[in-house]
Amino acid sequence: MGTKRPPLDELLSLFGATIAAQGITTGAGAAAGNSFKDAGLAGVGANSFISMLAILYPGQPRLVDSKDITGFNNTNGEVTLDSPYKGVAAAIPAGVPYKIVTFRFVPAEVAAIEAKLDHATYGLAALKTLLTTIAGYLDTEIAAILEDTGTTLPATLALIAGYIDTEVASILAYVDCLPAALGNLVTKNLADILSDSVAFDGANIALIKTQTDKIGDATIGLAALKAYVDLIDDATNGLAAIKAEVEGLAGAAMRGTDSAALAASWTAALATALGNYTAARAGYLDNINQAGLLQLTAARAALLDQITALRMAELDAANIPADTDPKVMGRTQIFEKSITSAANAGDVVVATITTQPCQIESVVIHADAAQTADMTSCGVFGGAGKVVTFISAADAIKANLDAADKQVAWAGAVRLAATKTIVISLVGTGATAVDLTIVVKYRASVSGGYLA
Repeated sequence: MGTKRPPLDELLSLFGATIAAQGITTGAGAAAGNSFKDAGLAGVGANSFISMLAILYPGQPRLVDSKDITGFNNTNGEVTLDSPYKGVAAAIPAGVPYKIVTFRFVPAEVAAIEAKLDHATYGLAALKTLLTTIAGYLDTEIAAILEDTGTTLPATLALIAGYIDTEVASILAYVDCLPAALGNLVTKNLADILSDSVAFDGANIALIKTQTDKIGDATIGLAALKAYVDLIDDATNGLAAIKAEVEGLAGAAMRGTDSAALAASWTAALATALGNYTAARAGYLDNINQAGLLQLTAARAALLDQITALRMAELDAANIPADTDPKVMGRTQIFEKSITSAANAGDVVVATITTQPCQIESVVIHADAAQTADMTSCGVFGGAGKVVTFISAADAIKANLDAADKQVAWAGAVRLAATKTIVISLVGTGATAVDLTIVVKYRASVSGGYLA
C-alpha cells in the first residue's frame, strides 16, 4: 500500500503555520508598482519579512501575483518587492488583499548554489574526474593481484600444506602414548586406595565434605559461634548489663512515662472533662436522633444517591464553559484599541471580525488628549468597501475631539461576518500622530466570534 496522505485539516494547519502576516493594503504603494502599504504592519520590527514571499490578491486567479520581499519600512508598514506587480509600473492601491509566507525564493541564493556545483575544483565535474581517477587505480591494482595469484600463490599454498602435515604427525605421536601412561596411573592409585583400612567410596567422601563445609558456614560455623560468645561479654548488651538493669528495677517506680508530674496533669485533665459532662449535656445526647433530627428518610436517601461522581464532575469549571467564556453567543464583549497613526494616514484597521459573525452594538471615539491641528476628521466605517457608517466624518471632526475625554459615539445593531473589518479613516493636513481610543461593544452572533 502507498503512504496515506495527511488529513486535509492537518495540511491546512501546516500551511497556515507558514503565514507570517496577512491583511488588506491601507494606502497606495510606490508609483513604480514595487511596494504596498498596510499601516497595520507598522511597528512589527525593523527588517521584518525580508527574503519572504508576498502574495497579492491570493485566491483570485486573474489578479494573483507573488514577489520576493527586499525591504520593509517599520514606520509606515510599507513592504518593498523585487519587481513591480504584474511587471507594470503602477502604484498598488489601498484595499488589495495580501499574504506574506515564510517560503524563501531568493534568486541570488539559487545562483550561489549553482556556482558551487559548477566550480572547477570541487564542483560536479571535478568530482566526476576524481572518481574516474580512482577507478583507474582500482583497475591497475586488481590486475596486479590477479597476475600474482596465478604465479606465486600455488607455491605458497603447497608450502603451508607441508607445515600442516609435519605438525599433525607430531601431535599423533604424542596421542599414541597417552593410553599406556593413563593405564599405569590408574592402576597405581587404585592399589593405594584398596590398601587403606577405610572404604573411600562415594558416599563416605560426600559425607566428609558436607561436615567440613559447616565449619566455615556464616550462620552456624565457627565465626557465627564466636559472635554469640562475644555478645555474652558485651558491656552494653551482655549478661552483666542485663543483671544491672534487673537489679535497678524498683517495685514502687512508675512505668512508661516515669514522670509523676505528667501523670498528675493527665489526672487533672480527666477530672475536668468528667466535670463538664453534666446531666443537662447528657440530655442533649439523648435528644439526638429524635423526630426531625438526623433522620435519613427514603426521600433524603434518594437525593444522596443522585450525587454521583459524574454529576460532581459536571460542576467543574472546565465542563461549564458557558459560564466563563465571553465568546458564547449573545454575551456582551468589549473591544478597545488605541489609535496613534498619522492624522493623514487614511484607512487604519481597528478590528477584524474573527472566527464567527458578530453583532456590533456601539462604537465610541474617545479623545485621550486634545487632537493635533493636522487632523480634519476620523470617521469609523465597517464591512466590505466601508459600506457601513458607524460614525461619519462630519461628526468625527477635530472640533468634537479637541480636548481630553471628549467623545463621539454611535449605537445601534450591525451584523458583520467573519473576516470583515472595522476601520477608522484618518483625514488631515499633516502626519502628526492622533491620540484616540476606539471602544466597540459587541456580541458573538455564533459562539466563538470575537474582534481581534
